[in-house]
Amino acid sequence: MDTFADKVIQFYRNLQIHPQLPENVRILNPFIDNPDIPVIAERFYSKFYTDNRKRHMIVGINPGPGG
Repeated sequence: MDTFADKVIQFYRNLQIHPQLPENVRILNPFIDNPDIPVIAERFYSKFYTDNRKRHMIVGINPGPGG
């Protein structure tokens, strides 16, 4: 059975984003734009998440300069 790390790494390897955006808007995807990021992420997840424990995901956005 795949570990949590395996699943996350596979998700990022297969992530494809193709929305219709205005010409002056683009998506930043560090997993495609920077070849070092997949290597670093794989090392991180393999070190800290090589198990099958249940996880909770907290989704949000960090505050801007105005708080």
